[in-house]
Amino acid sequence: MTTIALLENELLERIQTVPQFGDRGFSIFNLDEVGDIAAAGVGFPLAAVAYIGTVPRENSVNTTSGVQSAAADIIMVQKQFAVLVAVEYNWSDTENTKVVATDLLDQVRGKLLGFKGVNKRPWTLLDEGPAESNIDAAILYMQTWATLTHDKGDSAEQ
Repeated sequence: MTTIALLENELLERIQTVPQFGDRGFSIFNLDEVGDIAAAGVGFPLAAVAYIGTVPRENSVNTTSGVQSAAADIIMVQKQFAVLVAVEYNWSDTENTKVVATDLLDQVRGKLLGFKGVNKRPWTLLDEGPAESNIDAAILYMQTWATLTHDKGDSAEQ
């Protein structure tokens, strides 16, 4: 079974191949943790991955002519994750780090879009845009990524 942890680690490993991130890629529980990481002095840019949730895929419940079977306990779901990119904010006549942030988003998108890893199904981009930041002098962008997996109930194993 493809677990949330396996998928999250896969995203993190792919993101860490972007040279500007290297070892500044983190698994987080919520957005506030990005501020804590930045406050710890790890430096910028940094990236983080968080599990958002699971959404049943429409028409994914399997039933056979109203007869319940083990197959009825297996459904297709979409696992969703947030990928956060934080860049130190600096705007002046000579330097604008917003461009650096959007370049990093392009690189992350290139690493993930259509990639088939542990799940054998492609990663898809659901949305991308600025995220609220509680980090002083930093801008934060978020991409939402998803992949399809099968989830099964306990009765499917009997």
